[in-house]
Amino acid sequence: MFLLRILIVASVFLTSIGCKLGSSLNGTVSDNSAGGGGPDNNGGNEGGGGAPASDCNPGYVLVPGDAALGSRSSDFCLSKYEMKAVLDADSSPVDGKALGVAAASTHTPQSRAQDLPWGAMNLATSISECASLGSEYHLVTNAEWMTVARNIESVPSNWSGGAIGNGHLNTGHSDGWANAGQDFLAASTDDNDACFGTNNPNCLNPLDNDYWQKRTHTLSNGEIIWDLAGNMNSWVDIDGAGGLISSNCCGAPWAQYYQLNEQNSLDTYATMDLLDENGFLPLHLATYGATDLDDLGLGILNKADSATSGRGIYRGGHFSETLQWENRIGIFSAWQENLPTVSWNQQGFRCVHDL
Repeated sequence: MFLLRILIVASVFLTSIGCKLGSSLNGTVSDNSAGGGGPDNNGGNEGGGGAPASDCNPGYVLVPGDAALGSRSSDFCLSKYEMKAVLDADSSPVDGKALGVAAASTHTPQSRAQDLPWGAMNLATSISECASLGSEYHLVTNAEWMTVARNIESVPSNWSGGAIGNGHLNTGHSDGWANAGQDFLAASTDDNDACFGTNNPNCLNPLDNDYWQKRTHTLSNGEIIWDLAGNMNSWVDIDGAGGLISSNCCGAPWAQYYQLNEQNSLDTYATMDLLDENGFLPLHLATYGATDLDDLGLGILNKADSATSGRGIYRGGHFSETLQWENRIGIFSAWQENLPTVSWNQQGFRCVHDL
């Protein structure tokens, strides 16, 4: 009997060791910790707020593909936050405000809530910094931006009136005011704290005027994304190959803001060379009718004049946009009048990784 007990104990012990060894060899040992939140080597940190599980790397959210947008018909992972920076020498986090292009040789981008976004970036450096994270990473393309924007537009809970086209979408931190005298803002690790850093404590109340400044949007799969509109502009890669645009549209002396609605948008965009209406326009134009889309929080186009060529595009708007241009900020906002070498403090970027 004593010998039998020894054999049973030995068998259990060896089975346990074998299971752990097998898990270790397959890279699946768990430390039973939750959330983590620390830096990883995939350009991100764990986002908080109870986001649904996905195959995306930490700091990235799963975006459902959109067949209508062709090149982005498959699901992909977009940075949950505007890209921040870490120092290459010791992987320490760095505030990115005005960090600029020159810092690219000593810093790596990372999607995390903490710290200010990496600003003062031009288009080429934004492309190369995303690519530096690995072969599956790239700067968000215009088609990917549109996939996210149309998804947000189609989620009723993002609208102040609780239905598509009822009320308005929130436009993020864009009124030029923030706590502690800041301009650009860090994000919160708590997705429920969407007023974080603003001077708009009632931004979660869709019936309050503060709602315009709410900093998060919800995707159809329940994922939460920060600052797609507001805080800092985001460069987009027009065609996924660093392409630029040139246009002979409209002939304004400098640049022209175009109200996007069902009545005047399609004719205007037919003369432009940036894709087609899928390159800029919201999905539910028939619902909005003649309503100007900036009044709905969807945004507006800033179009270059007839003499320009070789322009880049940035989207979303920045922290003081509504002070300068009324409600011309939103998830569909697009600026295409500037050279790709522009690197103002408000020029940031977002990365995507493929599944």
